[in-house]
Amino acid sequence: MTTSETVRTAPGLYLIIEGSDAELAYTQLDDARLAAPVEVVLLRSPALFNKDLISRIQSHNIAVLLEDDAEKVLELGADGVHLIEPDIESFAATSRLLDNSGNQSGDMIIGAVISASRHLAMLLAEQGASYIALFDHGDNRQEEGGSDTADEQEAEDEETIFNRPPDITWWTNLIETPCVAWNLSSRQQLESAISAGADFIALAPPLWQTGDDIASTLESLLKPSD
Repeated sequence: MTTSETVRTAPGLYLIIEGSDAELAYTQLDDARLAAPVEVVLLRSPALFNKDLISRIQSHNIAVLLEDDAEKVLELGADGVHLIEPDIESFAATSRLLDNSGNQSGDMIIGAVISASRHLAMLLAEQGASYIALFDHGDNRQEEGGSDTADEQEAEDEETIFNRPPDITWWTNLIETPCVAWNLSSRQQLESAISAGADFIALAPPLWQTGDDIASTLESLLKPSD
C-alpha cells in the first residue's frame, strides 16, 4: 500500500475480520477469496493474533495487519499495524518502534483511521502513514449559516477547512497517500465510497463475515448496480 498504488481501475479489497476462532476466520477468508482478490486483511480481535493464521493468510499474497498492537506485529511477523485515531505522538512512537525493530520495517504498513480532523489526517500522511482510513462524512455534513457572498463563503472555507471531518472525495482530490473507505456496513456505503474514489474499500465484518455463502454475498456486493 504505497502512493504508487493510487492509480487503479477499481479499489482494492480490504477485509476486517473479527471473532475468536482462527480456523473459522481462515475458512471465511478462503470463501471470500472465491469472489474477489483480497489485498489486505485486518485482524481486529486479539484472539486472532495467531502466528499460524497470519502465515497462512500471507501465503496468498495478502497483507495482514493487526489492530493497535505494533509489538504483536513484530512478535508474530504480520505486515503492519492499523492504528485507531492516533495523535502525532502515538503515531511517531509506533513508527520508531517499527523502524528500530530490524525486521524489514521499511516494508511495514502503518495505517490509521481518522474521523475528526482533516489537519491531523494530513499531518499523519506527511509523517509517512501508509494509508489513511476515512469515514465518508460528505453526505451527512451540513453547512450552517451560509455566507451572503461567494467571497465570504470562500474565506469561511479557508478558515475552517482543517477542523472539518475528512471525507473521501476531498482526500482523493488533494492527497496522494492512499485512502481506505473505512468499516463499510451497507451496499449504499460501498457504492458511495467507490464513487468517491477510495483506493481501498474496507468491509465491516457484519457485511461480509456472516451467512452460509460468503462468496455469493461478496459477489453480490461487489457487482456494479445496473
